Amino acid sequence: MAHSPKRITRKDLRRPDQFVTFTGQLLNLVRHHRSASLIALGVLVGALLFYGAWDLYQSRRNRLAAQEYARALNLFHEQKYRDAMAPLTDLSESGPSIYRRLALLYLGNSHLALGDTKNAASAFERLAGRATKPDYLHQLALLSLGHAHEKAGNLKEAAKNYLAAGQASGPFKEQAILAEARTSAQAGDLKAALQAYRNYLTSFPGAERSGEISLRIRELEAKAEMAEKQK
Repeated sequence: MAHSPKRITRKDLRRPDQFVTFTGQLLNLVRHHRSASLIALGVLVGALLFYGAWDLYQSRRNRLAAQEYARALNLFHEQKYRDAMAPLTDLSESGPSIYRRLALLYLGNSHLALGDTKNAASAFERLAGRATKPDYLHQLALLSLGHAHEKAGNLKEAAKNYLAAGQASGPFKEQAILAEARTSAQAGDLKAALQAYRNYLTSFPGAERSGEISLRIRELEAKAEMAEKQK
Protein backbone atom coordinates (compact mmCIF):
# COMPACT_ATOMS: atom_id res chain seq x y z
CA MET A 1 0.00 0.00 0.00
CA ALA A 2 1.44 3.38 -1.02
CA HIS A 3 2.05 5.89 1.70
CA SER A 4 1.93 9.68 1.23
CA PRO A 5 5.30 11.36 1.87
CA LYS A 6 5.81 12.71 5.37
CA ARG A 7 5.20 16.45 5.60
CA ILE A 8 8.43 18.34 6.19
CA THR A 9 8.05 20.91 8.94
CA ARG A 10 9.90 24.14 9.61
CA LYS A 11 11.58 22.31 12.52
CA ASP A 12 12.93 19.68 10.07
CA LEU A 13 14.44 22.37 7.87
CA ARG A 14 16.36 23.81 10.82
CA ARG A 15 17.31 20.62 12.70
CA PRO A 16 20.99 19.53 12.35
CA ASP A 17 21.72 15.94 11.43
CA GLN A 18 23.78 13.47 13.50
CA PHE A 19 27.05 14.53 11.88
CA VAL A 20 26.52 18.15 12.98
CA THR A 21 25.73 16.99 16.55
CA PHE A 22 28.80 14.74 16.61
CA THR A 23 30.98 17.65 15.46
CA GLY A 24 29.80 19.77 18.37
CA GLN A 25 30.59 16.95 20.82
CA LEU A 26 34.07 16.48 19.36
CA LEU A 27 34.87 20.18 19.60
CA ASN A 28 33.76 20.22 23.24
CA LEU A 29 36.08 17.27 23.96
CA VAL A 30 39.05 19.05 22.37
CA ARG A 31 38.41 22.20 24.42
CA HIS A 32 38.86 20.27 27.69
CA HIS A 33 42.46 19.25 26.85
CA ARG A 34 45.12 21.56 28.22
CA SER A 35 47.97 20.57 25.94
CA ALA A 36 48.82 23.38 23.54
CA SER A 37 49.63 20.91 20.78
CA LEU A 38 46.28 19.16 21.25
CA ILE A 39 44.47 22.49 21.23
CA ALA A 40 46.23 23.53 18.03
CA LEU A 41 45.37 20.20 16.45
CA GLY A 42 41.83 20.47 17.78
CA VAL A 43 41.40 23.91 16.19
CA LEU A 44 42.58 22.58 12.84
CA VAL A 45 40.42 19.45 13.01
CA GLY A 46 37.52 21.46 14.36
CA ALA A 47 37.72 23.93 11.48
CA LEU A 48 37.79 21.13 8.92
CA LEU A 49 34.89 19.35 10.60
CA PHE A 50 32.94 22.59 10.92
CA TYR A 51 33.14 23.34 7.21
CA GLY A 52 32.35 19.76 6.33
CA ALA A 53 29.42 19.68 8.74
CA TRP A 54 28.13 23.03 7.47
CA ASP A 55 28.19 21.77 3.90
CA LEU A 56 26.29 18.65 4.95
CA TYR A 57 23.81 20.71 6.96
CA GLN A 58 23.23 23.07 4.04
CA SER A 59 22.89 20.18 1.61
CA ARG A 60 20.36 18.45 3.86
CA ARG A 61 18.44 21.70 4.38
CA ASN A 62 18.35 22.40 0.65
CA ARG A 63 17.22 18.84 -0.07
CA LEU A 64 14.34 19.07 2.41
CA ALA A 65 13.36 22.49 1.09
CA ALA A 66 13.38 21.17 -2.49
CA GLN A 67 11.08 18.32 -1.50
CA GLU A 68 8.70 20.67 0.30
CA TYR A 69 8.74 23.13 -2.59
CA ALA A 70 7.94 20.35 -5.08
CA ARG A 71 5.02 19.24 -2.89
CA ALA A 72 3.67 22.79 -2.69
CA LEU A 73 4.07 23.26 -6.44
CA ASN A 74 2.12 20.07 -7.16
CA LEU A 75 -0.71 21.28 -4.93
CA PHE A 76 -0.68 24.66 -6.66
CA HIS A 77 -0.89 23.13 -10.14
CA GLU A 78 -3.70 20.88 -8.93
CA GLN A 79 -5.48 24.14 -7.94
CA LYS A 80 -5.42 23.13 -4.27
CA TYR A 81 -4.39 26.63 -3.34
CA ARG A 82 -5.35 26.51 0.34
CA ASP A 83 -3.43 23.25 0.82
CA ALA A 84 -0.40 24.74 -0.92
CA MET A 85 -0.32 27.75 1.40
CA ALA A 86 1.00 25.90 4.49
CA PRO A 87 4.24 24.60 2.92
CA LEU A 88 4.66 27.83 0.93
CA THR A 89 4.34 29.90 4.10
CA ASP A 90 6.89 27.73 5.93
CA LEU A 91 9.35 28.00 3.06
CA SER A 92 8.82 31.76 2.71
CA GLU A 93 9.78 32.22 6.37
CA SER A 94 12.51 29.67 7.00
CA GLY A 95 13.61 28.00 3.78
CA PRO A 96 16.90 28.61 1.95
CA SER A 97 17.08 31.94 0.13
CA ILE A 98 15.99 30.88 -3.36
CA TYR A 99 13.10 28.81 -2.00
CA ARG A 100 11.96 31.72 0.21
CA ARG A 101 11.65 33.91 -2.86
CA LEU A 102 9.94 31.32 -5.05
CA ALA A 103 7.57 30.41 -2.21
CA LEU A 104 6.52 34.07 -1.89
CA LEU A 105 5.77 34.20 -5.61
CA TYR A 106 3.51 31.15 -5.48
CA LEU A 107 2.02 32.19 -2.15
CA GLY A 108 0.96 35.49 -3.71
CA ASN A 109 -0.48 33.72 -6.73
CA SER A 110 -2.37 31.31 -4.46
CA HIS A 111 -3.98 34.26 -2.69
CA LEU A 112 -4.81 35.82 -6.05
CA ALA A 113 -6.43 32.61 -7.27
CA LEU A 114 -8.67 32.69 -4.18
CA GLY A 115 -9.55 36.36 -4.71
CA ASP A 116 -7.55 37.60 -1.73
CA THR A 117 -5.84 40.60 -3.33
CA LYS A 118 -4.73 42.10 0.00
CA ASN A 119 -2.63 39.10 1.09
CA ALA A 120 -1.48 38.59 -2.50
CA ALA A 121 -0.14 42.15 -2.59
CA SER A 122 1.54 41.61 0.80
CA ALA A 123 3.38 38.51 -0.49
CA PHE A 124 4.47 40.26 -3.69
CA GLU A 125 5.67 43.30 -1.73
CA ARG A 126 7.83 41.05 0.44
CA LEU A 127 9.19 39.37 -2.67
CA ALA A 128 9.96 42.69 -4.36
CA GLY A 129 11.88 43.75 -1.26
CA ARG A 130 13.93 40.53 -1.15
CA ALA A 131 14.39 39.54 -4.78
CA THR A 132 17.07 41.83 -6.16
CA LYS A 133 18.66 38.84 -7.91
CA PRO A 134 17.97 37.28 -10.32
CA ASP A 135 16.66 40.32 -12.22
CA TYR A 136 13.68 38.56 -13.72
CA LEU A 137 12.34 37.58 -10.28
CA HIS A 138 12.45 41.18 -9.01
CA GLN A 139 10.72 42.38 -12.17
CA LEU A 140 8.13 39.61 -11.92
CA ALA A 141 7.44 40.56 -8.29
CA LEU A 142 6.70 44.17 -9.33
CA LEU A 143 4.56 43.01 -12.24
CA SER A 144 2.61 40.65 -9.99
CA LEU A 145 2.17 43.38 -7.38
CA GLY A 146 0.74 45.64 -10.06
CA HIS A 147 -1.63 42.87 -11.12
CA ALA A 148 -2.84 42.39 -7.52
CA HIS A 149 -3.57 46.11 -7.20
CA GLU A 150 -5.30 46.15 -10.58
CA LYS A 151 -7.59 43.26 -9.56
CA ALA A 152 -8.38 45.14 -6.35
CA GLY A 153 -9.34 48.23 -8.35
CA ASN A 154 -6.35 50.28 -7.11
CA LEU A 155 -5.46 51.53 -10.57
CA LYS A 156 -2.99 54.24 -9.55
CA GLU A 157 -1.02 51.79 -7.39
CA ALA A 158 -1.17 49.25 -10.19
CA ALA A 159 0.19 51.76 -12.72
CA LYS A 160 2.99 52.77 -10.32
CA ASN A 161 4.16 49.18 -9.90
CA TYR A 162 3.84 48.43 -13.62
CA LEU A 163 6.01 51.50 -14.25
CA ALA A 164 8.64 50.19 -11.82
CA ALA A 165 8.49 46.75 -13.49
CA GLY A 166 9.02 48.36 -16.90
CA GLN A 167 12.08 50.21 -15.62
CA ALA A 168 13.57 47.09 -13.99
CA SER A 169 15.87 44.69 -15.80
CA GLY A 170 14.25 41.51 -17.06
CA PRO A 171 12.26 39.91 -19.87
CA PHE A 172 8.83 41.35 -18.98
CA LYS A 173 9.35 44.98 -20.02
CA GLU A 174 6.86 44.85 -22.90
CA GLN A 175 4.04 43.48 -20.72
CA ALA A 176 4.84 45.99 -17.96
CA ILE A 177 4.75 49.04 -20.24
CA LEU A 178 1.45 48.04 -21.82
CA ALA A 179 -0.04 47.30 -18.40
CA GLU A 180 1.10 50.72 -17.13
CA ALA A 181 -0.48 52.41 -20.15
CA ARG A 182 -3.75 50.49 -19.77
CA THR A 183 -4.19 51.16 -16.05
CA SER A 184 -3.13 54.81 -16.37
CA ALA A 185 -5.81 55.31 -19.04
CA GLN A 186 -8.40 53.54 -16.88
CA ALA A 187 -7.45 55.75 -13.94
CA GLY A 188 -8.00 58.85 -16.10
CA ASP A 189 -4.32 59.80 -16.28
CA LEU A 190 -4.19 60.32 -20.05
CA LYS A 191 -0.80 62.03 -19.93
CA ALA A 192 0.84 59.02 -18.24
CA ALA A 193 -0.98 56.61 -20.57
CA LEU A 194 0.24 58.45 -23.66
CA GLN A 195 3.79 58.57 -22.30
CA ALA A 196 3.72 54.81 -21.66
CA TYR A 197 2.36 53.97 -25.13
CA ARG A 198 4.96 56.21 -26.78
CA ASN A 199 7.63 54.56 -24.65
CA TYR A 200 6.42 51.21 -25.98
CA LEU A 201 6.85 52.29 -29.61
CA THR A 202 10.34 53.63 -28.84
CA SER A 203 11.39 50.54 -26.91
CA PHE A 204 9.91 48.02 -29.36
CA PRO A 205 10.07 49.53 -32.86
CA GLY A 206 8.42 47.34 -35.45
CA ALA A 207 6.69 45.21 -32.82
CA GLU A 208 3.66 43.20 -33.87
CA ARG A 209 1.31 45.47 -31.91
CA SER A 210 2.83 48.75 -33.18
CA GLY A 211 -0.12 49.55 -35.45
CA GLU A 212 -2.62 48.89 -32.67
CA ILE A 213 -0.65 51.03 -30.21
CA SER A 214 -0.31 53.89 -32.72
CA LEU A 215 -4.08 53.89 -33.16
CA ARG A 216 -4.56 53.87 -29.39
CA ILE A 217 -2.25 56.87 -29.09
CA ARG A 218 -4.32 58.86 -31.63
CA GLU A 219 -7.51 58.01 -29.75
CA LEU A 220 -6.05 59.17 -26.44
CA GLU A 221 -4.61 62.33 -28.00
CA ALA A 222 -8.06 63.22 -29.35
CA LYS A 223 -9.61 62.48 -25.94
CA ALA A 224 -6.99 64.59 -24.17
CA GLU A 225 -7.51 67.47 -26.61
CA MET A 226 -11.28 67.36 -26.07
CA ALA A 227 -10.81 67.33 -22.29
CA GLU A 228 -8.51 70.36 -22.58
CA LYS A 229 -11.10 72.32 -24.59
CA GLN A 230 -13.79 71.62 -21.99
CA LYS A 231 -11.74 73.21 -19.20
